[in-house]
Amino acid sequence: MYRLLFADDEHIVREGVSSRVGWGENGFELVSVFRNGREILEYLEDNSVDVILSDISMPLMDGLAVCREVSVRYPETILLLLTGYDQFEYAQEALKYHVSELLLKPITAAELEIVLGRVRDELDRRGRAKQEEAELHARLEESLPLLKERFVQRLVLGQLTREEIVRRTADLHWNNLNGWYQIVLIHVPSSWDELRRLSLTERTAGSLADADELFVNAEENLVLLLQGPDRNALQERTSLLAPEILRSSSRVAVTPVCVAVGEAVPELGKLGRSYESGRRALGHTRLLGLPQVVSAREVGALCSLAVEDFHELAKTLVETLRRGDRSCSMEAVDEVFSQLEQHYLEPGAADAYLARIQFLLLDFVEQIAHGPAAEMPEEVGALFYAQHFTSLAEAKEHYRRTVGKILDYLEKQKQEAVVSRVGRAEKVIRDRHAEPGLSLQDICDEVFLSVSQFSVLFKESTGTTFVEYLTHIRIESAKELLRTTDLRTYEIADRVGYTDPRYFTYVFKKLTGMTSSEYREGGQV
Repeated sequence: MYRLLFADDEHIVREGVSSRVGWGENGFELVSVFRNGREILEYLEDNSVDVILSDISMPLMDGLAVCREVSVRYPETILLLLTGYDQFEYAQEALKYHVSELLLKPITAAELEIVLGRVRDELDRRGRAKQEEAELHARLEESLPLLKERFVQRLVLGQLTREEIVRRTADLHWNNLNGWYQIVLIHVPSSWDELRRLSLTERTAGSLADADELFVNAEENLVLLLQGPDRNALQERTSLLAPEILRSSSRVAVTPVCVAVGEAVPELGKLGRSYESGRRALGHTRLLGLPQVVSAREVGALCSLAVEDFHELAKTLVETLRRGDRSCSMEAVDEVFSQLEQHYLEPGAADAYLARIQFLLLDFVEQIAHGPAAEMPEEVGALFYAQHFTSLAEAKEHYRRTVGKILDYLEKQKQEAVVSRVGRAEKVIRDRHAEPGLSLQDICDEVFLSVSQFSVLFKESTGTTFVEYLTHIRIESAKELLRTTDLRTYEIADRVGYTDPRYFTYVFKKLTGMTSSEYREGGQV
């Protein structure tokens, strides 16, 4: 039910309006009837109404004066004025006070009901609009945390204009201290489950000041927006907060987080610079694979690694492999990664450098491989596929293992080559032992080794020297001839490579403990 009051200085008009209009049935309650405008204003001091129906011409205070006061003090109230033919000059002035309708006197009850119907429709419309606005405000309050987080995220990323910042700060009731600002990023390891992530988020939020903000970015890193009255105060607080977050994370999970601190900036419009510098610092920290706090200032002081210098390091690694020097090869791997760690690298640049190492090692392996790649150790075979690492520490361990396996493979190849060449030498000795002039150099020429190399390899493989092995073969051949033929001693000596029968007899007895005649007569050993 809408509340309406009526004012007119004529008793008959007041009586007619009060008694002939269907109050209540038409949706209006006639709350009071007055004779002048002053009584209206006195009533409104303690009471509220929705509609005022007033005559223009009244003593003490006329209808226009009432409208002037009401339009200022009670702007939501609908104003209706009754006027005669000779008072239409007031119509333009009435419009200034937002009078809804001017009604010509005399007016019938039916005509007034029609006007009130229009007023009721307007009041209904206003009521619905207020209800919708209230519901929107309620939904806004419910959505405020999410809207605020989106606002802060776009603010941090530098996606808002100055005008948008001012408007949204007011709309979202964001506490802007108008001082200095700084971004802190926290990388949570992928091994963490949601419970641990939530625990860290709540612990971190509990450490923030009222004017600080926290949200999760697209990379699922925690992002802190910190505020301070000046640079020194802000940086001092950040220097205490960041290590505490790192310590707190170690109490949540075994694998702690990485924390990066962006530069402090004096304007909201420069907040994107703080975020970007923090993001670069975080990328470098994650690349190292070490849980620590790193500031943008520290990372900014690192110079980039020249591509040419890195290529020289990588080539040095391959050269140590070519020499088969295990100690130097491992030192070369360590030096490669030491240089990567000591210079500023974006993750993408690090991937390119690691790919270069992989390419050089793969090229080397393909040069030395004598069999299919499938016969190589698993880590060596992995060189044929793209590699992905979460940190330089992980990549370093991988390549140390890979280089170790390559060296193992080289040593195996070397051993197989030794066995192959020694086997070849043994066959040559067996085939040519009857040649009186067969020498060590002859055998070395057959297997493409120097005398010193062959002597060492032959001794390691057979446990004997060339001369001992050749002598053994010749005496064994002589035994066979003694058992199976009637050849004389000097003939047998000639057939097994001895030009001097007496020397043959001496060697034979020394090795067998008997003369050739004794051996033939049945004393074989």
